[in-house]
Amino acid sequence: MMKPKYKRITEQDAILQNETFKANGCHCWFLYNAGNTNATIGTSHVLKPGEGFGFDNENPDIVDYSELSVLFDKANDPITVAPGAGAVPGPFLYTFGVDPVPDKNNKIVVYRSLLSEL
Repeated sequence: MMKPKYKRITEQDAILQNETFKANGCHCWFLYNAGNTNATIGTSHVLKPGEGFGFDNENPDIVDYSELSVLFDKANDPITVAPGAGAVPGPFLYTFGVDPVPDKNNKIVVYRSLLSEL
């Protein structure tokens, strides 16, 4: 039997508002959208609820210091509509739509893996 060379420590964290994700010198990381709003990772990758993004190739020779912005959509912001769907002129109203909208839940779960020699 081969003797292991490394041990792994896994850290878990959460991002609950717009902020910058920092890898903080880990060997690999993964972001999982556990909320109900889309989040844009970096400048263009949209992470929908239930989707994940990251790197699963742990390499003890690589230490990651990536920094990526995490920006949540404003999914539950009110929209502007005209009364009577525009049939009758009048002042604009603010509404959240016809169906009830669930409370906005921003939650990206962060997993970081750190390897060290035994």
